[in-house]
Amino acid sequence: MKGVKVRRGIDLLIVTVVIILTALAAVQLGKLNIDSSIEVFIPEKNQTREINDEIRGEFGASDSILLGIETRFTSILDEKNLIIIDEITQKLEEYPKVNKVISLTNMEFIESSAEGMEVHSILEGFSKEELASFRYRLNDWRQMYEGTVISRDGSLAAIIIQPDKGASEEETAAIYQYMEGLVAEYSGAEYSGAEYNGTGYSDQDLSFPMAGKPVINKEISRSVFRDVIFLVPIAAFLIIVVLFFSFRKPEGVLFPVISLAVSCIWVMGLMGFLQITFSMASILIPVLLLVVGSAYGIHIMAHFYEALATEDKPIDPMHLNKLLESETGKIRISVILAGVTTAAGFLSQLSSPLEPFRVFGIMSAAGICFSLLLTFFLIPAMIRLRYPNGLDPRKFGKIREVKELDEKTSSTGVFLLMEKIVKKGRWPIIILSMLLFGSTLLLIPRITIGTNLIEFFTADSKMVQDTEIFNEKLNGTGFISLAIRSPQKGGVLNPPFLANLENFEKWLPNQAEQVTKVQSIIPGIKRMNKIMNYDRIPYEMQTGEEEAIDFFAEEGFFSEDSFFTDDSVSAEGKALANNGFRGDFPAGNSTGFLETPILTDNPDLIYQEIAAMLKQALNSGAVNDAESGRNPEITAEALVEAFLSIKNYEGAAFDEIPEEPAKYGFSSGEELENMLSQYMILYSGSLSMMLNDPLEPDRILISIQTNAESSRDIKAVNREISGYWDYYLPEGWSYEIAGESLFNVVLSDLVARSQLISLGMALLIVWVILIILFRSVKTGSIGMIPVFFAISGIFTFMVLFGFNLDIVTSLLAALAVGIGVDYAIHFMTAYRRELITGNLSPLTAVYRTTGRAILFNASSVALGFLGLLFSRFIPIRQMGILFAVAMVFAASSALIILPMLLNGMKIPFKNIDKEIKTKEKEEWEESCSTA
Repeated sequence: MKGVKVRRGIDLLIVTVVIILTALAAVQLGKLNIDSSIEVFIPEKNQTREINDEIRGEFGASDSILLGIETRFTSILDEKNLIIIDEITQKLEEYPKVNKVISLTNMEFIESSAEGMEVHSILEGFSKEELASFRYRLNDWRQMYEGTVISRDGSLAAIIIQPDKGASEEETAAIYQYMEGLVAEYSGAEYSGAEYNGTGYSDQDLSFPMAGKPVINKEISRSVFRDVIFLVPIAAFLIIVVLFFSFRKPEGVLFPVISLAVSCIWVMGLMGFLQITFSMASILIPVLLLVVGSAYGIHIMAHFYEALATEDKPIDPMHLNKLLESETGKIRISVILAGVTTAAGFLSQLSSPLEPFRVFGIMSAAGICFSLLLTFFLIPAMIRLRYPNGLDPRKFGKIREVKELDEKTSSTGVFLLMEKIVKKGRWPIIILSMLLFGSTLLLIPRITIGTNLIEFFTADSKMVQDTEIFNEKLNGTGFISLAIRSPQKGGVLNPPFLANLENFEKWLPNQAEQVTKVQSIIPGIKRMNKIMNYDRIPYEMQTGEEEAIDFFAEEGFFSEDSFFTDDSVSAEGKALANNGFRGDFPAGNSTGFLETPILTDNPDLIYQEIAAMLKQALNSGAVNDAESGRNPEITAEALVEAFLSIKNYEGAAFDEIPEEPAKYGFSSGEELENMLSQYMILYSGSLSMMLNDPLEPDRILISIQTNAESSRDIKAVNREISGYWDYYLPEGWSYEIAGESLFNVVLSDLVARSQLISLGMALLIVWVILIILFRSVKTGSIGMIPVFFAISGIFTFMVLFGFNLDIVTSLLAALAVGIGVDYAIHFMTAYRRELITGNLSPLTAVYRTTGRAILFNASSVALGFLGLLFSRFIPIRQMGILFAVAMVFAASSALIILPMLLNGMKIPFKNIDKEIKTKEKEEWEESCSTA
């Protein structure tokens, strides 16, 4: 009894220590840091990430948040809608950590004035005259605004919010949360955020879509948290169902679940304590530990109940303890090896170039170690404490004699069918296996590699639908940053370079269908050039007085009376200002914008002169279009522009990048560059996001907007960008491509590399373990068969169902190696054990015991992973399906292919004869001592 008391004290100590450690780990859960961005997967030393960080530091944040205001029945240009846009814009401008807000009501407009040029907000008020001027300005420079802050049909306006340089993930998320409060206020929705509660202004005509990388990151963070809270109970419930139908006893269900829950809390607490970032990959850790770790508890409880079935009288505490030690001793090696191989599959991620994958591998392997410890220490301790006075096996149901059990299970339909297949279906199975492996090899190159976070959500997700709105009506949500550097100060203002840049802006959208717009300083320069040469006669030489422009003179551009005058819009222009967007033009007009008609009071202009000018405009317009790489068929817009240029109507002849010095009355290109520098002085405040220096810039930023962000699409765009500038950039110049969208390309390459390396490492490690375990290269190689079947199933189903290889599904193959080989270890160890005991036909006996355990285990794991179908993320759902497929393939091959090969081998295990003789000798000596 003293030994029983000591054992009970140890059991109480084990349970107490586990409770304390679990409580300490639970406290650390609040410290978990969730980072859902793609950037967390990109190594810090990655060239694209370094370039992106450099561009952010020099030009500002590229990950803007887009807030849309969309109308259903009216025009976005209605006064009430403009007031809402302006109010939201002002509130966002005042919010901390917001660097810049760009909207339909605060964008700048450049126009001619009595002093030369005037720069002010496009909307200066809401009086009738001010609104008329606003619509005129919007139409007059629509290429600047259309697609950026307003859709062509006038139904959608966008507010672009750019966080401060260096704004953290949390600060950007706070901006987004504040935006949600504003949206709730103006849409009449209820909101529980910090900024707004209750219901506010409501208009059934308006909706407020939001998009951009910060929006996606925030929504993923929320979904990750919800998935962890939601999926873990689902996986636990499914495991409980399997345990219940397997054992039908409370402790058979409760004890394994407790050990699994504790191991999950320990791992998550450890991540919080070490302040390890919780990424998209980490979401799988608790579910994997629950599902995979359940196998160890199942083995302990199954052997415990099987041992009880052989007892026919009450068991005292001493006998119970011996029975537990005996049964755990039988399976200790095989379970530990199964855990080791599973951990090896996880640890193979250490070879991955992606840090979140390495973290996932280490934490998952730690969880497996915790599960093994709890299985061999906590579960037996709980069983002994559950029955402190022993137990009566007869209360566990009808006692079945081993012989009756053998007869029943050996004739079970599933295993009977398997035995027939093993003994008589060798060649059909071989042919089917060869077909499977052959088709897998052919299908692998067809697997799509790439990660696009927006595709992680279903099509009915509001975020996906909002993103589609921006992609369809505006220029899209994808951004690629192109930074070009010149070898000398001010070099990026070189007219030939700017001409190439303008050509690039026209060429790229026609060359790459994914590109909707290229944004740079070109529209600003052309607008300033047009305004500053409003009344100039082309090719007229300047006077000395005109050549020496002093911007700081008493009556110059920076004088007190030069800016913000209101005499630049003609009466005719204001009268025509109501023409423009949907809702502001007569019914039946679907052109979107209406051009200002040509006004002339010249009575001497005869029909022939107009016709000649039109013909001249037609020829020059077609030539310009052809030279720019656009369709040589001239558009009506281009024809009008060319016609207006002939007489330089309102500066139309100078709506260009200045390249010809003579046209401007200069004699050298240096004078043109000087003129452009003077433009920069006038307009430098608005170009800081595109030029690294307002006076002598040597680096320029160009933003390429796309409406598609898959790695394949971005790769295609990237090739075109590189090809163009490789050809056009002079020697000594350089360019760099970065941007959030380019991370998809970088990540697809890293994922493919990670998959190849980690899978190879997992296969090598597991193969070496099997060789050491069975002391034979041949037998160890045979044990790899379930692994290859599992991998074949995964890759085949990925291609057949169109699943991408992304940051989630790429983890699967290496994990399947570590988990799938467990079945081979259990089956081959049991087969070997039966041979040692003298059973020359061990298949039936192995099917009766280990075969049943494998079947239950595979069902448990497959069912547990199918719980991932309830995830909010499509790749995690896909992973659940693929894992279930892998377990079915691995278990089936372990129960059919392995026995087929083992039966065909004369001596399947090394030194088996010697071990059989040793076993016989031990049994003979034991019988003699008993006698």
